[in-house]
Amino acid sequence: MINGRIFQFIGQAAVQGSLVVLLAGCVSQQTESAVVDVDEVAAVREFREVVEPQAIYEAEQGAYKVKLRLLGEDWMRLDGVNYILMEDGVPLKYLESTSLDTVQNGKGLYGFAAGKELIFSPSDNSDPRKNNREYEVVWNEKVVSSTAMVNAKKTFSIFSVNVPSDLEVVPYRLSWKNLDNQVTVTPRLKHKGGPSLDSFQGMLESVVSEEMSDEEKIIALWNFVVKWRYHYYPSEENGHEPHDPVKLINVYGYGYCDDSASVLSLLARALGFMSRTYGLDGHVVSEIYYDGAWHMFDPDMEVFYRGPEGNVASVEYLEINSDLVLFGPELAVDTPRAYVANLYSTAGNNFILTPDKLISDILKYNKVHEIDWFLSPDDEVDFFFIGNSAYRTDYIHKPLPPIVGTGRVVRKLSSLNVELNSWGLSVVEDWPYPVLKSELVLGSGFAKGDINAQVFDRSLRKLSPLPVVSEAGVVKVGLDRWLTGRQGATYGFQVLLEGVPQEQAGLVSGKLSSIFQFAPRAIPHVSAGENLFELKLEFPNQGGIPEAWKGVEMTMEWLRQDVEVSN
Repeated sequence: MINGRIFQFIGQAAVQGSLVVLLAGCVSQQTESAVVDVDEVAAVREFREVVEPQAIYEAEQGAYKVKLRLLGEDWMRLDGVNYILMEDGVPLKYLESTSLDTVQNGKGLYGFAAGKELIFSPSDNSDPRKNNREYEVVWNEKVVSSTAMVNAKKTFSIFSVNVPSDLEVVPYRLSWKNLDNQVTVTPRLKHKGGPSLDSFQGMLESVVSEEMSDEEKIIALWNFVVKWRYHYYPSEENGHEPHDPVKLINVYGYGYCDDSASVLSLLARALGFMSRTYGLDGHVVSEIYYDGAWHMFDPDMEVFYRGPEGNVASVEYLEINSDLVLFGPELAVDTPRAYVANLYSTAGNNFILTPDKLISDILKYNKVHEIDWFLSPDDEVDFFFIGNSAYRTDYIHKPLPPIVGTGRVVRKLSSLNVELNSWGLSVVEDWPYPVLKSELVLGSGFAKGDINAQVFDRSLRKLSPLPVVSEAGVVKVGLDRWLTGRQGATYGFQVLLEGVPQEQAGLVSGKLSSIFQFAPRAIPHVSAGENLFELKLEFPNQGGIPEAWKGVEMTMEWLRQDVEVSN
């Protein structure tokens, strides 16, 4: 079945014969109103899980195991489903009755054991952790697919999805397509009344209000951080990536205690409060100063404690009154309360953490990430809520995060992203989500030997060569190996192409396709009940709506689970 845990983090949804109603936000030529039917069809959807080399271990000599993620805890109930293990796109041989003995040195045999574990041997009995081959598990499921498609042409609209609450569905994708071949557009979609997640300032303005007391403001920020992330191994153990509020919530959606505490402290400090993070020898919490005292908030364990007089307790208070923790609320992370109470009571190793450079830079220079992307003419973007890859430099031996999104952006080469120089062409990509894979495909008219490709790493100010291959008359430039080997998340790059004749430079055609990571919860999706969405369109270089522009197409798709599974 589709992984049921996705409901815990993304939400539940159901649609049966519903309508999507596009409502005017106000009476103006800049708004639009329409009623859009939801198409519901029986479909087969393919699911894939990449087997990461770091997660593989050798159970016996010549037999390897890996624990899979997307199949769910009860995958064995899915009778009739063919789970196919692919090695570089070629299926290996499935064994119905599997054991280490039968697979050992089996030259491409595989099967499944209890607990979601895949047992296999590579086709040549090599070590899959070192043989530079890609392994994927592929399977199909029958689903009921519902799609809502909107062609938006005005700057503002509100559309409603009315959903019965008795059926469960899983968000599958949100897709965008710029239908115009001249105009660049930025679509901004959010739940009506929900917080703005795409900027630091937007978060603050949509979470707190002036009429709130100081404590109400901090609790609102704490609730915000709790709601939009979950506890899991972070992308970087000692890096700044998950300490950025916009990245933690929009890019990853998961992290450790220090990530959540740092984000809460930063948000509070931006509102003018004194804040700090406190280390408890195995756990990190946030402390915020208001009403003449420090107060502890723990967004990772999703808890704070009130003393006898009703005030939110500080770390110092909990060090001598750890019974508040011992007999307090259950903790969100599966950790015994006695263990956490002991962290407070052993005060000798509790310490205030020094703010990291990221926090200092954000507060001093307003250097913070933004989810600010655009669709150039004919661009297409897909956000797939059930992803199969993620950026990480640490904890690479751990399974992929249980909830991670994988997106795809396809850009048509044009004067907007291609620059002509005396030495050749450069293709530029800037994207607010980490790019995991990318390939540049040039149209016909070039031979492999004509092109020399390099990529310019703008953060390191360094050039690296890229492989160029020719297939079926088109030239392909691959960036996957460079992206994998690069230190740090990649949000942009510049591909330099030498050897393009000057007279052909203006005629270059092709596309740049990139795979990226995002946090599924941060992308608007359908859930049970009435759903109201706001859609705003911005035109970066136009001011207002250009004349005769063709609009942007948005498609929401969600899958119903309560159907039989395919063979």
